Amino acid sequence: MGPVLVLFFFLSKLFLEGSRKSLFSFSLFLSTIIATLVNPFFWRVWVEVLRHATRGLENSIAEWVPTIFPHSLFVIIFAVVISLFYTVKYLKSHKTSAFEILTIIFFAILALKARRNLPIFYLSIIALFPMDLPKLNRILEHPQIKITTCSIIVFLIVLSTPGNIYKVVNFSTNWGVYCETGYVRLPCKATEFAKDFRGNIFNMYEWGGFLRLEDTKFQSFY
Repeated sequence: MGPVLVLFFFLSKLFLEGSRKSLFSFSLFLSTIIATLVNPFFWRVWVEVLRHATRGLENSIAEWVPTIFPHSLFVIIFAVVISLFYTVKYLKSHKTSAFEILTIIFFAILALKARRNLPIFYLSIIALFPMDLPKLNRILEHPQIKITTCSIIVFLIVLSTPGNIYKVVNFSTNWGVYCETGYVRLPCKATEFAKDFRGNIFNMYEWGGFLRLEDTKFQSFY
């Protein structure tokens, strides 16, 4: 991901300043490519990247499934709004670059392809959107706003901590809660019934680690 962002930086400099002034950014991009080769697998690390990109992991691993509604709609809206913002700014002043547009589109594509990339996309919004809004920056820099914001965050943390600690302890110690009311309901009773079953079984991907932990005799999808 790092080399891709540096490539966007180079292309942005090339677009705005021409080939001569973009030599430094090109050397930076080349350095990041060379740096990726400093690993036990050398160039084969790029083979692994290609394998991940073409293997169709969305059909075998839960966290790689595509983002669904409504998050997919949020991703598209944010990407379009931010891209239009920087496009209009460039048309007005010619002071912005293509880096922001390329970056937000890149992270939007990643987020739409796999829901595991949603946090990265939302973090990219925080990094790209507010920093170029002078009015918003002036508001956020006001001491009273900073104090109020920090106070609200601390208050919410203090308010939610006891309840969250209770949930974590209860979930970790109460076997019934662990099996029946967790984010992923686990087949506790089924494993007791099929403890001595031998052969292959096609289970939900989220159950794989649990079935291995239960030391079942059958081969599970993990």
